[in-house]
Amino acid sequence: MGNEPVVLLIAAHSPRRKGLDFASEVLTELRSQLPGVTFLVIGGGDPGLLGGQAGAKILGWVPDELLLDAYRAALTRLQNEGLVYPSFESRAEIARLAAQREANGLWPRDPDGAPLYPGTAKSLSPSERAQLIESGVPYALRLDMAAARVRAGELAWTEQGEGPNGETGMVTAQPQAWGDVILARKETPTSYHLSVVIDDALQGVTDVVRGHDLFWSTSVHRLLQKLLDLREPAYRHHRLVLDAAGQ
Repeated sequence: MGNEPVVLLIAAHSPRRKGLDFASEVLTELRSQLPGVTFLVIGGGDPGLLGGQAGAKILGWVPDELLLDAYRAALTRLQNEGLVYPSFESRAEIARLAAQREANGLWPRDPDGAPLYPGTAKSLSPSERAQLIESGVPYALRLDMAAARVRAGELAWTEQGEGPNGETGMVTAQPQAWGDVILARKETPTSYHLSVVIDDALQGVTDVVRGHDLFWSTSVHRLLQKLLDLREPAYRHHRLVLDAAGQ
């Protein structure tokens, strides 16, 4: 690229909003603030959405169709291995169930502070689940964390940066801290956790650099990589840029 300044922009695929929609908006804003900078863009979606964006060069883009097929294949594999089940409670119902349990003591929460899913849908029989799905009830597909951990065994990653509490070097993965995470929904064929793992694998990502807010999400990503036989990238987490209010 010569001596010109370069910024790498990763436009993550979103099932609700294509990555390049976001990338185009970000590029417009950044180009106004950083004239003369070349932006290298990788991600998933329709690269034609960048259109006439000057100063943007696309690196190895993965089409939506390939991504969606990969998400479906991953979910099908996990379902066939008995590691995924549907849950039918709304967020409000889950909050109510967690509050009922907290009345008898503290109920565990994930690293983001949300109450863990109580796992009530696990008690439904296959026929009951099928009946609810056929009737059109909204549902989420969740990873059976206990079964997944047994299948995967102990996991860790090499942290080349540092976590929010200074964690570095070999870090033990703790996916159980997230409970039975959602991998997809009735109307959405994937989730952040599933998308980022599949996207990284398809795009040949070797190094993941991101903020402290996603440090413990790496535990879930390592678990999915193990279950799906995907290569583990190198991880480097960094401090966040915060305003005076800590946001």
